[in-house]
Amino acid sequence: MSIDMYLGASQMQAASTSATVDQAMAGLDQLDSAISGFLESGSDLKGRTYDSARAYVQAVIQPLKEGDPPLLGGGQRECSAAA
Repeated sequence: MSIDMYLGASQMQAASTSATVDQAMAGLDQLDSAISGFLESGSDLKGRTYDSARAYVQAVIQPLKEGDPPLLGGGQRECSAAA
């Protein structure tokens, strides 16, 4: 049993992964802007529903979003190192 690995295919996969990670990071930047705008909209968007939504975003969405960049960056580095 053997494993065949072709350098060209590996490099192409690393480049594709890197481009995908770059797009995801740009999307996270946009999400960060949207979250900040929503959390700062207290004077414009009022009511218990909006207050509840802001609390949820702060408690759940923000921590999840903050965990993504290290994972994405780690995957990108590993793919580049393997190629």
